[in-house]
Amino acid sequence: MKLSYKKLHQDHLKITYRWINLKSVRQNSIKKKKISLKDHKKWFSNNIKSKENFIRIIYQGKIPIGIVRIEKKKNIYLISYLITTKFRKKGYAFKALKNLINIFRKKNKKKIHAYVYKKNLPSKRIFEKLEDDARVMQEDPSEWLDIMVTDEQQIKELELLIQYYEVNEDFTKAASAFKQLSDLRKIQRENE
Repeated sequence: MKLSYKKLHQDHLKITYRWINLKSVRQNSIKKKKISLKDHKKWFSNNIKSKENFIRIIYQGKIPIGIVRIEKKKNIYLISYLITTKFRKKGYAFKALKNLINIFRKKNKKKIHAYVYKKNLPSKRIFEKLEDDARVMQEDPSEWLDIMVTDEQQIKELELLIQYYEVNEDFTKAASAFKQLSDLRKIQRENE
């Protein structure tokens, strides 16, 4: 189960395009509709040149099996990953995320944010395991990882919560809920 990692390279354009449009990937992504080749080429071109983003293709031997991305979005770093269907449920995602987060943290002390849909139980478990693993190493994962489990229902609930707090004149709680909602919508817009 030895994994290696390579920086994003022009040779990875076609395979990453194929991966991001897998049905299972689209259903667990913020943006649900298929990514056009034109949009992917634009994203790809920007990320090959980027000094801010940390993107690696995951290999098992000579076979590319996925991608881990830590991308700067405005003032936060957002982590996402993808493991191809054939290589899921083998521990690769956890191992790759753990290794690459450690490499990223040596160079950058910024907090990493992960947005996970409630229905995406495998991904939710992986991020919980990363937190547990950090605690075993006597670290406080909240210092470097912020996991927000979300779905469309949560967005609706936040909208209702803001209305409730405003009606009851609890503006501090309304502002906090609005910030959460604003962050979620910002990420959705950036991924459209």
